[in-house]
Amino acid sequence: MLSCYITPLPAQRETDGLVNYTVIDEQRYEQTIADKDRSGGQWAIWQALYSPVAADGFPAPLWDPKTGIIDPEVADHWRENWDLSHIVARDWAKIGPALTGKLHFAVGRVDNYYLEQAVYLMEERLRGLSDPEPKASFQYGVKGRHSWIGHSPNEPERQMTYAEFIDIVGEYIADKGPRRRQPRKLGVLSAAQRQRLEAISADSSPAGIPPAPADRAGRCSCRECWWQAPAGPHPADC
Repeated sequence: MLSCYITPLPAQRETDGLVNYTVIDEQRYEQTIADKDRSGGQWAIWQALYSPVAADGFPAPLWDPKTGIIDPEVADHWRENWDLSHIVARDWAKIGPALTGKLHFAVGRVDNYYLEQAVYLMEERLRGLSDPEPKASFQYGVKGRHSWIGHSPNEPERQMTYAEFIDIVGEYIADKGPRRRQPRKLGVLSAAQRQRLEAISADSSPAGIPPAPADRAGRCSCRECWWQAPAGPHPADC
């Protein structure tokens, strides 16, 4: 490897700052699985989506996997087509009226994949926009890890639960959604639904997810009814 890898960039960390692996660790792993972005790994997935098609029919690599040298043309393609903070700032005069007051961000300050850095950049760029004012909101969780979803509206010192999040989303849709029909009450949960969602919030590991009831005979199996404990036919308002 060349000198560009002397100081490797960290790729994944714990909330205490411990780095588990670096970008070059990821690259070496993915190149060991398959070349030309066929590994199914994270960087291969990003390049398959964000990059233009190269002459050989595969995604054009953002950088040379052996030297680390960045291809500026591919980087420009990523920025102009996929960099959200850049696109929002570039096109604000056109898209701003439709987005003002609708942009809401929540991220942990120690996101395991350093994603708080992108949110900091988005906040900085939005602050420089006007006509209309973005009116965006930003929440940062102290020691919040990957998938931190915001402060609890009831106890701001902790992360909100999934049940609280659904309530917020449901109220937002009911308030902002089309008025042509009665909005569905997405934020209204039964006691049994809330209990199950709170259980998942308490333990996000697979073992903490409540299993489906053993006896499903005669019960609705759609996603909206999966959490409901009572047996019975498909609800008319489901």
